[in-house]
Amino acid sequence: MCICAQSLLAAAAKLLVRELRTTESPHLVVLALSSFTMVSSAAAVTATSGWQTKTGPWLLVATVGVFGYLTQTTITFALRYAAAVPAVAMSYLSVVSGLAGGYAVFGEIPSVSTLSGGVLICLSTLILAICER
Repeated sequence: MCICAQSLLAAAAKLLVRELRTTESPHLVVLALSSFTMVSSAAAVTATSGWQTKTGPWLLVATVGVFGYLTQTTITFALRYAAAVPAVAMSYLSVVSGLAGGYAVFGEIPSVSTLSGGVLICLSTLILAICER
């Protein structure tokens, strides 16, 4: 149920970003999306497990925030200038880069099903890129 809700909300966010391209600056769109995500995530964490903070990893948290902002800004610009279908389809490569980052930084070894999904994403993206030429 949560996965379906997340998928629907992610698709809705991408469509809204695409529609806002004509009236708002990309930086304002990213700020609004980030603010909404922060508030809703804090509410979800508080409602489900309570808020627990750990001191120390603030540099890592800040780094994740900076890269998240840069990623979202890039996606917003892409949705502003590119056709929606290829741009949104290419955004699924973030799953593969997340897997690579998890392995490189934390030594997380993905399961066979996760690796299979990553291969499918890469192949689908390659086929889409070839067809879009």
